[in-house]
Amino acid sequence: MKYLILIDDHKMLRKGICAFFTENSDWHILAEAESLEEIPAILSKVKEEASNAEDVVVAVVDIQLKESSDSGLLNGFHAVKLLRGHDIPSVIFSSHDTGACIERAMSKEIGAKGFVSKLSDEKMLLDAVNTVASGKTYV
Repeated sequence: MKYLILIDDHKMLRKGICAFFTENSDWHILAEAESLEEIPAILSKVKEEASNAEDVVVAVVDIQLKESSDSGLLNGFHAVKLLRGHDIPSVIFSSHDTGACIERAMSKEIGAKGFVSKLSDEKMLLDAVNTVASGKTYV
C-alpha cells in the first residue's frame, strides 16, 4: 500500500491535498500534522499501519511549520531530518522556493528527496510524490 504523510501548519491546505490525493491517486493518507511535536505520534502510526515490506511511505512537508519553543523559522527542515532517520523520504512543498532554499532542502544535511513550489499545479505534487516513492529525486 502507498501511504502519504502531510505536515503543514495550514489546515485548509492539508485538507485540500488530502482530497486531491484521495480522488486522483492510489495514495492513502496515513497522517496529518501541523507541528514538529506531532512527529513521534506519526512515527508510531507508521510502525502500526505501514509495516509490510511492500508498503511505501512518503511525507509532504512545508518548510515553515507552527513554531514550538525549540524550533526556528524553517523547522520543516528538522521534520525532514527526523523522518529521514526513520527511512521516510520527504517532498518539500513550500512557498519558500528560492534557489538557495531548494538547494538547502535537497542538501545531504537536510535530505529532502523532492521539492515543489506551492505555486505549482497539484498534479506536479502528485508527480513528485510518485517519483520520490520510486527512489528518485524530484525538483
